[in-house]
Formats: sequence, structure tokens, C-alpha cells
Amino acid sequence: MRTYVQQVGHFLILLLAIQIVRGLIIAGLSRLLQPATDSPLWAYMDMVAFGLLGIGLLIFLHPSAADLGLDWRTMPTLGAACLHPAGHSQRGSGVSTYFLQPDQFAVNINSALVIPIFEELLFRGWGWTKLEQTPGFRGSGLLHWLVISLLFGIWHFGYADIYILKVAPAVPSMDWGNFLLMKFLMSFLIGLVVGLPRWRAGRVYGSMILHTLINLFGRGSHLLVECPNHKTRGVTSTGFVLFPGAGSYFTKTGTGLLSYVPLPSCPSLFSPQH
Repeated sequence: MRTYVQQVGHFLILLLAIQIVRGLIIAGLSRLLQPATDSPLWAYMDMVAFGLLGIGLLIFLHPSAADLGLDWRTMPTLGAACLHPAGHSQRGSGVSTYFLQPDQFAVNINSALVIPIFEELLFRGWGWTKLEQTPGFRGSGLLHWLVISLLFGIWHFGYADIYILKVAPAVPSMDWGNFLLMKFLMSFLIGLVVGLPRWRAGRVYGSMILHTLINLFGRGSHLLVECPNHKTRGVTSTGFVLFPGAGSYFTKTGTGLLSYVPLPSCPSLFSPQH
């Protein structure tokens, strides 16, 4: 068990280093480009940061396909047959927004393709495999599922640069304790959901597809809403936008409770999903 805890600690240090580097890249690009809080430049900046990090990690870690949970050769025939149409549907859903909602294209490509692929290969891919390969310890899939999901929740604290650069200027009175707590809880629960295919199938493909669907149809954890007909302006601490651009969201009421508020006629500004 001690070696397993050490392995978890090493992975946590790697996650911290990745978030520090990513934050520095975003901060540098933000200083250079000075995008508005609702600008699609944030999505492009994200894609640049994750792209550079992905290349760097591939060079530094030099993982095999099996290390990333991508070993297709030993994939069951039925599973492979199901993943082909699901993967095409995943890509099609993201790309189709170019024609349906051009203003959301960059945001959707980032949140529905770039982020899920990066995070799933990192967590349910490389991280999960390293926990499985812990010397002298044979942990169960249940243990890996819970630990990786917990780390996935902690990982989202690392997006502090986005919160500082985008959320704080828009909502100076934000209840940061509640916001961060809900970010952690939602990310942990999402980690449990997207981790199920990895646990049961031993591959990361299903996790990537689930993560994509959640991000594509569930953006809203940083939703900025401003509507002249409602006394609502702020960034929701949690909640899901059922259809991007519909303006339906969960928000805190005056009593501090979460309430579902449909605003089909109000403009909504989305930040990249994290």
C-alpha cells in the first residue's frame, strides 16, 4: 500500500507541474492578446496550451499505446464495432457547430475534443495505467476508479488562472469558497462517470467519448449570463447548459439554493469548459 500511495503522490506532483506550466502559457498569451472575457480567443489559447503540453508530455514520458489505454489490438470486436460510430458522432457533433453556431465553434472544438482527449489520456490513460503497475501492490479496479476520480476533482483547482483572469473581473462578489467546492464535487462526479468505461473495458476510448458528450452538452460551469429582464448576472458555480446557446442554466437564488432558470431570450457568454 505504501508504494501505491507513493505512486499517487508522484502523479499528483506531475499534475501540479502540468497546471503550473499551462497557467504560465495562458497568462502569457492573455497578457499578449488581452482578450475580452467572452472572446473565442480563450478557446484558441487553451488549444495552444494543451497542444504544447501534450507534445511535451509525449516526449518526456514516451508512453506506449498500452500506457495510454489505447491498445486497439486487444480490444474486443464488439467494443471496437461500437466505438467506431460513437467516435465519428463525437467529432461530427463538435464540427457541426461551425454551421449551426459559428460563434461557438472554437469553444466547442476546445471543450468537446481538445480538453477531453488531453485529460482522458492523462488521467484514465497514463495515470490509471501507472497505478495498475504499482510494484508490489495489486489494487482493484474500484480503487483506481476512486483515486483517479478524486485526483481529477483536485486537478480542477489548477484552473485558478482561468478563474482569476475571466471569472473574477466579471463577478467581483463571487463566493469563491462555494464556487471551488462545487467545481471539485462536479469534477469528481464527472470523473466517476467517465471512469466507468476505463474500469470495465480497460481502454480509454469510451471515457473520451463520454467526456466529450458531457462537455458538449453540459457546458455551463463558468457560464456568464447577463439579461436586462432579470436581476441575474454572474458565473454559476455549477450546473449544466442542456443545449449550448439556449441560455438555460442553474444559478444560486437569494437563499443560496440552486434553481433552474430558463432564459431562452437572454444572451449568454460561455467560457471554455474546464
